[in-house]
Amino acid sequence: MEKEPFWREFFIMQYNNSVSSFVRRVGAAAAFGALIAATPAAFADPSQDSYRLTVSGYVPVVCRANLDNSVAASNGNQVDLGTLHEFCNSANGYQVTVDHSPELAGATLMIDGTAVRLSDAGSTVISGAAQPGIAAHKVSLVTENGQANGTLSIRVTAL
Repeated sequence: MEKEPFWREFFIMQYNNSVSSFVRRVGAAAAFGALIAATPAAFADPSQDSYRLTVSGYVPVVCRANLDNSVAASNGNQVDLGTLHEFCNSANGYQVTVDHSPELAGATLMIDGTAVRLSDAGSTVISGAAQPGIAAHKVSLVTENGQANGTLSIRVTAL
């Protein structure tokens, strides 16, 4: 007796079953076919295919310094100017400079107890760092005669 071809057996089997069973089996056969079609990609040589993902962004350089407006009364020849808050995210660091009026040339700024003489040129570097930073410093102004007339302005320069 000769065996029936596969497709005929498959057809007769499907004919004898309900329609929903037929749809399930055809769906399974289609899924199996899709799996076989995708298999060569799964076993492909990874050295021949390469993928590259690059993520980049831009962070602006922000530098600022401000002096609290909590100027205290003069104590002899020293005036407490408050706290200097500085911030700079420059990767190369920053410098804090005080610009002053000519009346204050020769006066001394005390920054955390360290004396910095104000230059005759009108600008003096008072602090800085070689990397990004956040800092706070106590600042006071010492004059020879106790007179603190003049102006100070603070600026930060990214390096």
